Amino acid sequence: MADAPNFRDADHLYEVFDRVLKDLLSDPDLGPKLAKSNMIIRWVYHEPDATVTFNFKDAPREGYAGDWAFGECDWTPDVTTYQSAAFGLSFLQGMENPMVAVTRGKVKAKGNITSLMKMLPVARAMPRRVRKTLYQMGEEDLVIKKKK
Repeated sequence: MADAPNFRDADHLYEVFDRVLKDLLSDPDLGPKLAKSNMIIRWVYHEPDATVTFNFKDAPREGYAGDWAFGECDWTPDVTTYQSAAFGLSFLQGMENPMVAVTRGKVKAKGNITSLMKMLPVARAMPRRVRKTLYQMGEEDLVIKKKK
């Protein structure tokens, strides 16, 4: 994945994720489906080092189906995944199979992995929205082009 698009640094990742999460979690169809997980999920990235935590357990951020935090936070995750930021970007655009990624060591996970895997059907609705948001932000260089 050396030639895959990636974030410039952690601040760039957080800026992009903030906009993507606002779009996904305010969506009247997708947001409530994600919230049904009733989980706290932490994604720990490397290259660049960054942490994104999603809270679908406690009171959501006003206007959204959940809450999120960047960097360290006090929420205790039900599941934590560890992966490169480039993999995370690729996953959000529907280019990665998480089950295969775990077996090949691209992603390491600890905690309630079974419940996380139950969210995969909902995640399949995200790539189109994520790519649209990246284009709206002027972040075309982060959009992964499908190979023909």
